[in-house]
Amino acid sequence: VETRIEFITRLADAGLQRIEAVSFVSDKRVPAMAGAEAVMAAVPRKAGVSYTALALNPRGFERALAAGVDEVNYVVCASESFNQRNQGASRDASIATMHDIATRGRAAKLPVSLTIAVAFGCPFEGEVDVAIIADIARQAADAGIVELGLADTIGVADPSSVKQRIAAARA
Repeated sequence: VETRIEFITRLADAGLQRIEAVSFVSDKRVPAMAGAEAVMAAVPRKAGVSYTALALNPRGFERALAAGVDEVNYVVCASESFNQRNQGASRDASIATMHDIATRGRAAKLPVSLTIAVAFGCPFEGEVDVAIIADIARQAADAGIVELGLADTIGVADPSSVKQRIAAARA
């Protein structure tokens, strides 16, 4: 916890204005992310610095809200296999949870962003169909997600696939 607080403080002191500071995930599944509340309680609250938290379920969202984060990020994996392994749920279930978290965010006046993981390729399924990216992006827009990111989780993107997926997400 102390190391993360120091690192985040250095990032804020260096002028970064948006920092994903913590992850409200299960301490049992991801022990390295334990202590999120303690980190948020100790980070410097400088004018112009916004702290984001990863929350993968409603309980994580409620923890993030109680800890005073400035925004929440949620993740949906573009491939079914990666979503099952990473989030322990189907992609459709994760999308339904995204809608729930977006609704909670609006009620709390807390912005919710979405990252589409493995947007370019999956280690289990290979290249991801662009239509899947477009569908998730459409559902994110319908849910009121304020920002969408496409993650090259396994490092297979190239300029053409980036342009193609960004165009699909924008559409």
